[in-house]
Amino acid sequence: MTPGVNRIWYKSAGFKEGQEVKVQFTYPDLTKSGIMPLNEMSDGLYYVDFDFIFIGNYAAIFFEGVEKSTFKSFDIFNTDHPGIVAHG
Repeated sequence: MTPGVNRIWYKSAGFKEGQEVKVQFTYPDLTKSGIMPLNEMSDGLYYVDFDFIFIGNYAAIFFEGVEKSTFKSFDIFNTDHPGIVAHG
């Protein structure tokens, strides 16, 4: 995947539905995005469309309600080496 808008998926703890799920990204330059709500799909799955505007490593902290629930990192590559790697 190249930089641009990409869909990020999240599974709530125990696949619970009706949760208030949010995410905050840290950009490769270590600045942070605002906290963004995720949309609920079904079966405890949630998603957000995020604009990865820089090449490099992003971090994401997910929240269920006010509690931090998990962390993931994403490596965004240039068009010569497309792909995304999620860790966490």
